[in-house]
Amino acid sequence: MLHVYWTRLEETDTLAAHEPSLRTFPAWLQQKVHRHRTARAALASFWGYRLLQLATAHWPQPVWQALTTDYWGRPLLNYSAYDFNLSHSDNCVVCALHQNGRVGVDTQGQAHPTRLKPAYQTLFQPHEWTRLCQDPTSFTDLWAQKEAVAKADGRGMAAYPHIWLRGAMASVLDTGTRWVLTPLALDSAYRTYVATPDTGTGFLHHVQHKDGSFRMDTTLF
Repeated sequence: MLHVYWTRLEETDTLAAHEPSLRTFPAWLQQKVHRHRTARAALASFWGYRLLQLATAHWPQPVWQALTTDYWGRPLLNYSAYDFNLSHSDNCVVCALHQNGRVGVDTQGQAHPTRLKPAYQTLFQPHEWTRLCQDPTSFTDLWAQKEAVAKADGRGMAAYPHIWLRGAMASVLDTGTRWVLTPLALDSAYRTYVATPDTGTGFLHHVQHKDGSFRMDTTLF
C-alpha cells in the first residue's frame, strides 16, 4: 500500500514556528535540518521529516529508531516492511511511504530550461532527448519521472543514464528492474511522480498547517 503525504509551505512560515515539533526529532536530525544553507531549505527539510513522523504516528515505536542510510547515502527504514522517500521543490514538500517495496518520489516546479545544455544529453535515452529537443516544455515531466525512478533505485544521479522511460513504465537497464510511474495531482504549479515496483491504489494525504496546528485531507488515487 502506498501513502503520499504532502504540504505547501506558506510564505510567512518559519522554522522557528515549529521548534516544539523539531525538538521531538533526535539531536542528529535536528542538526541535519539546521545545516541547510538557507532558512527556506531548512524549513522544507523539517517538513519532509515531519510528514514522515505524521505518517508513522500509529507505529508502536518512534520512526527515528528505524531510520538509517544505505551504501549510497539514501535514507531508509531498517527492520521495517516500509520504504520512504522525500522530495521538495520551492513551496511543495512530499513524503511517500510504501509497504513491501521500494519507492521514489519527485516534485518539480513547472519552470523549464529555455536552452537544453549538451551535458543533459548524457542523462537521457535517445528517444527522450529527441522529445526534449522537439518540446522543451516536456523537460519538467521527464526530469521528475527520471528522478523518481533514480531515487527508488537508490543510486540517484548515477542511475540516470541507465533509466529508460516509456509512458507510465520505466526500466533500469543495468539492473533489469522495472518501475511504475504514477503522476500525482498535488498542486497545478508542480509536476510530481512516484515510482513503485507495481501498480495499485494509494492514499494522498494533504497536510494543511497554520499557527502550529494542522488538518489532514485524505483522498484515494
